[in-house]
Amino acid sequence: MMQAVVLSGTGRAAALDRPVAGKTGTSGDYRDAWFIGFTAELTTGVWVGNDDNSPMNKVTGGSLPTRIWHDFMALALAGKPPQPLPVPAGELPVIALTPISPMPAGPMTPITPTTVIEPTDPQTPLGNNTPSPAIQNIIEKLRILAKQRK
Repeated sequence: MMQAVVLSGTGRAAALDRPVAGKTGTSGDYRDAWFIGFTAELTTGVWVGNDDNSPMNKVTGGSLPTRIWHDFMALALAGKPPQPLPVPAGELPVIALTPISPMPAGPMTPITPTTVIEPTDPQTPLGNNTPSPAIQNIIEKLRILAKQRK
């Protein structure tokens, strides 16, 4: 999922000569923009904003932060052979959640699916795909809200 951000999403400017994954972000008022990305060798985050907390001129996480990240990482990894991104041992549960808005969806209310990957409870072996108690609680609250909206 995070590789898709760089391969075909808002983080395309961060692409390197090796596998990259990351996440862009932009505050609603353009006061903050960031890109947090990683390769097998290095993880780096870039935040862009004004010291006085004033809005920027429509800087998004997929623009200036990804270009800064790309240039830094290209220099930092120069001469190092590309490595595949590590994959965690065992299986992690993947829970697809659809956000529930208290307001009816309209042209200004984008409702899109979100995927949350949550490690299992630390006391539980990773292979059993049991979501942590916190995620189970969120799922139950979403079910209750969905029933109330019907």
